[in-house]
Amino acid sequence: MIFEHLSTDDGLSNGTINSIYHDSQGFMWFCTEDGLNRYDGYSFKIYRSAVNDSNTTQFFQFYDIVEDKYGRLWIGTSSGLFYLDTQTDRLVSLMKQINEELINSPLDSRINSVFIDSRGTLWVSSYNGIAKININKTNVSDLSIDDIELFFANSENLNSISNNSVYTIVEDENGKILITSNSDYIDIYDCSTNSFEHVLIVVEKTPNWTNLSKSIKLEKNGNALITTRGLGIIKWDRKTGVFSPITLTDEQGKPIELKIIRSSLIDRTNKIWIGTDGNGLVVYDSEKNQAKHYPGTPGDPSQLTRGAIYSLYEDQEGNIWIGTYVAGLNKMVPQKQNFGLFVSNPAIKNGLSHSCVTSFCEDSEKKIWIGTDGGGLNCFDPATGKFTHIKKDLADKDGLTVNVVMALYCDPEDNIWIGTYNGGLNIYNQKTKKFRHYRFNADDTTTISSDHPWGFVRDRWGNMWVATVNYGLNLMKPGESKFIRYGIANSATSGFIQLMSDALTHMFIDSKDRLWIGSEWGLEMVELANVDFSKPKPELVFKHFLQSDSVNSISDNRISYINEDRLGNIWVGTKGGGINILDTNTWLFTQYSTSQGLPHNIVDGILFDNNDNAWISTNNGLSVFNPVSKQFKNYTTSDGL
Repeated sequence: MIFEHLSTDDGLSNGTINSIYHDSQGFMWFCTEDGLNRYDGYSFKIYRSAVNDSNTTQFFQFYDIVEDKYGRLWIGTSSGLFYLDTQTDRLVSLMKQINEELINSPLDSRINSVFIDSRGTLWVSSYNGIAKININKTNVSDLSIDDIELFFANSENLNSISNNSVYTIVEDENGKILITSNSDYIDIYDCSTNSFEHVLIVVEKTPNWTNLSKSIKLEKNGNALITTRGLGIIKWDRKTGVFSPITLTDEQGKPIELKIIRSSLIDRTNKIWIGTDGNGLVVYDSEKNQAKHYPGTPGDPSQLTRGAIYSLYEDQEGNIWIGTYVAGLNKMVPQKQNFGLFVSNPAIKNGLSHSCVTSFCEDSEKKIWIGTDGGGLNCFDPATGKFTHIKKDLADKDGLTVNVVMALYCDPEDNIWIGTYNGGLNIYNQKTKKFRHYRFNADDTTTISSDHPWGFVRDRWGNMWVATVNYGLNLMKPGESKFIRYGIANSATSGFIQLMSDALTHMFIDSKDRLWIGSEWGLEMVELANVDFSKPKPELVFKHFLQSDSVNSISDNRISYINEDRLGNIWVGTKGGGINILDTNTWLFTQYSTSQGLPHNIVDGILFDNNDNAWISTNNGLSVFNPVSKQFKNYTTSDGL
């Protein structure tokens, strides 16, 4: 799961987010310990003082916000109930507008929550009872004290709330109002009869619920979830009347600590989001009985920030907003969850060693080997989600020669071929855990031609072909440890058609045993089936493909990547000319660029999925090309890249 972040550095007035709301105009509202924040997606506007408050410098803490059918915003604060006057764009104290006699009422107390039911009635919960307000009037100025009904606890009257410290108010599918407070009961108010019933919360082996802060959320099936600050989460089966604690385990089967819960949310897919005090975020799928735990990762900008989670909210687009204590906002965008992200974090021992990744290969056990530009070699185990590292050790001359790994190849014998920057060729055997090193030696023409090997392919005869940055092509025959060099200076002998460039960029062997070589000077191909590998130096005949004025030529001579589709077409990525598809029956190219929808004309890689779609990495994100419709679907950082 990938998170975005907003903090005081981005303009938030305060980092503690008590409540979150998305209004009908598209604005996001954040209630903080110092100011009400309106966010338009780019910047914040802060509201602090009230227009009818004699002390306009009064310090306000904002706790909850809701919008009525007229588009008015109602805000619960540490100093009572306010609304936002759309004419003046200022906060107005409802109590002071209506009647000073409401002093010491719920409207003059610290307000815990504001809620509007299906009838348009505003319910206000506080530490001093409940206010029920008829706000079904066009003008707030028309409201009077007659529109307000107050509810207080009365031990001598059962038709009252159980406790004056009220936390949450919700409405069920039958229009009844459910109330949680500092008591052992859930109060249920029937609006048609103006009467209360009280349901005693009984959970085996659990102490009484008095003086315990709790919140209630309703599932689509009518059952209720009660989250607490001390006793975890309780499920209330409203048909049977049974209360039962919920114990959640993570993906490894370990229990998740849910003792102190600060916030909760049931999203549109009926998943339950649980914000804890110090143990991160838990997302629970009750239908599958599966939970995912996100404890927060210090130093990882894509992960949840650490700290107590005070608020959770799903906006109209399905984005999940997570408000924290002190640490600001986290935002999870479902559309951005298309891609998992691994970044280097020194605090994570089994994480990626370096964020600059250069190369991949997959071994026979489905483990992914990853080369980095400075962090050495990583091996990712998909079963555990963990990385192991192999790095240069100054005390071990037989280990990895350098930490800059530029190319990888996993062969069938469990060897990892490692191309480095200025460290030569390293071959690591997974069984013996030992390295073999191959370095350039100017006095020995049977050594590798450069200490910068940046590409490997293996043909069906077991030959290994090694490309270098500026020193041509190398061939290592099976069972041998010496190299045969091919380049501009030494390939044009005995009638050879020579390489066009020593600056090789990519190699590929297709289904017809043709070796394709990309360079900074064009595309070339060798028919390996016609090569006599028994010779000391097998003769290679290169066929060249160069850019010309023809629309059926290759679009750019700077080749970056080569691959083959299921139909035998050769796909060529270039460094400025987009994608070229070569029909090997006609030897004609079809060109695709930004004009046809490719996001950028510099192409870095091409892979095919099981549906024959081409996945193309570019300098402006990732693109998927459908060969049937000839359409591109592009992904950028807004999708989680």
